[in-house]
Order: sequence, then structure tokens, then C-alpha cells
Amino acid sequence: MVFLVTTDGNGASYWYCEYSQCAPGNSAIEIQACERHYNGKECKIFARRRTIKWKNNINKGNKKSRFNSKMSGAEVKAKLTELGFLK
Repeated sequence: MVFLVTTDGNGASYWYCEYSQCAPGNSAIEIQACERHYNGKECKIFARRRTIKWKNNINKGNKKSRFNSKMSGAEVKAKLTELGFLK
């Protein structure tokens, strides 16, 4: 449901729910847990569900940032490259 990264890019954390009726989590609590895990390093939300929320000079966090559950690994890598997150 949510994927977080440390702002220095060296750590990542995620939270998911295996049930279909899950309510969205509390982002503040998830961020605090990530920061505790990484000894106070600042964490931010990278993606929520299938959409990348992290904005850069290419990615604006809009419809173009959405991923399809049927995408192959190669397609995911290509999209991350297109959005400026991989070289």
C-alpha cells in the first residue's frame, strides 16, 4: 500500500495489507516507523498503491506515474527509467 525511502536513498520500507478490504494506513505513523528503523534518517513516501508520488524533474506524480499490476519486470524497469528513477 505504501513504499517509503530515506531521503539519502540508502534505506527503504514498505507496508502492505494482504486483504482486499484494507483501509489506507496513517502516513505519519508509517513515516515515523521508517525513521525509527533507520536511526532518525528522514523518510518520505515514494509510492502509494501503484502510483509513484515522489516528484522529480520528470515525474509529476500524475497518471503517467501509475503502474499496471500486469506489467513485467522489464516493463517496470523501463517505466522507472522513463520517470527518471533509474539510469
